Amino acid sequence: MPRKALIDGRSDPKRGRTQNNDVWLVYIIRCSDESLYTGITTNIKRRYHEHFRGTGARYFRGREPEEVVYLETGHSRSSAAKREYELKAMTRTRKDQLIASARDTMEQDNKVSGVTSGGPGPLQARPRARERT
Repeated sequence: MPRKALIDGRSDPKRGRTQNNDVWLVYIIRCSDESLYTGITTNIKRRYHEHFRGTGARYFRGREPEEVVYLETGHSRSSAAKREYELKAMTRTRKDQLIASARDTMEQDNKVSGVTSGGPGPLQARPRARERT
């Protein structure tokens, strides 16, 4: 027997599913072995802690997450999955350039806005890259 959909468009909250209008994030985590892990989520703090506790991706069973080094916001589930695929296909050199560019952009934004906190923290978000037409 199929499950009934809830009237407000959400899935069963007991099963931990998200609402259709949630904003998805694409992230890169630097790991204890200096490798980079790319994923998507609607809640970066929750997902980071899942990886840290070993209840997230199997990738973290042999290593620990160190910090979120790259974060894009403003995605739908579909666009986040596509962007994740693009990032995973990049070479390590290209990913390092992307991470450095994001940090440089945040440092410039901090200088313009007068923030002198010493640079971006590991959980600061970068807006989603515009799609090419």
